[in-house]
Amino acid sequence: MMARMLLILACGLLCFASANAMAGELERRVALLYALHRDIAAMRGWMAGSLPPMRLMLLRLREGSLQALWDGVNAELTRAESFDQAWKNCLGTLRRDALQPLSEEEYRLVLELGDAFCATQDTKAQLRFIDGLLQRLQLFAEEARAQTQKRARLYRSLGVLGGLALAVVIC
Repeated sequence: MMARMLLILACGLLCFASANAMAGELERRVALLYALHRDIAAMRGWMAGSLPPMRLMLLRLREGSLQALWDGVNAELTRAESFDQAWKNCLGTLRRDALQPLSEEEYRLVLELGDAFCATQDTKAQLRFIDGLLQRLQLFAEEARAQTQKRARLYRSLGVLGGLALAVVIC
C-alpha cells in the first residue's frame, strides 16, 4: 500500500513538474518581450535627448537582464561594418539560446531594430521607426502575457490530472 502511494505521488509530481516547466517557458517569453521593450525604449529615450555613441548606449544597457544580448552586439560591433550587421550577427547567435522563446514573428520584429540605425541618418525618422517597433513589441508582449496566463493554468491543471490518471492506471 505504501509503495502504491509513493508511486502515485511520484507520478503526480512528475506530470506536474513537466507541465510547470512548459508554463515556465511561456512566462520566460513574456519576460523577454518586456525586457526587450524596456531596453529599446531606453535607447529611444537616449536618442531623443542627445544621441550618445552606440557603444555608450550598449554599455548602459548591460546592467539589465539582457546583458548577453548587449555584450554580444558590442563585441560584434568591433567586427561588423554597421550596427545593423552587428545586430543581425548577434541575434543569429543568440537565437538558439537567449532568444529561443520568441516566436518567428517576434524574432523578425526584434531583427528590424538594426534597420532603424542604418535606413536613415535622420534622428527623427529613426525615432518614428523605433516608436512603431515599440508599439508592435508592446502588443506582442501583452498578447503573450494573456496567452501565458491561460495556458500556464491549463498546463498545470492538466499536469495534475495527468499524474492522477497515470497513478490510477498504474494501480
